[in-house]
Amino acid sequence: MRDAFGHLKAIGCVPEAQPLLEKAAIVADTQLGLVTFESKADFDTFIETAKKYRIWYRERLVRPPR
Repeated sequence: MRDAFGHLKAIGCVPEAQPLLEKAAIVADTQLGLVTFESKADFDTFIETAKKYRIWYRERLVRPPR
């Protein structure tokens, strides 16, 4: 999961994975490309997010300006 986060990929997870996200210091946030599957609509949100290929908004978090 940490690699996917660092490579700016969309990440989908079930609510039960929250402890894993916390351990990896990752916040479940749709704007950051992390979608928690709590309803059927969340699957559509994940697909639309994954179509972007990379979540460039997250880049500033994993590659801060020098």
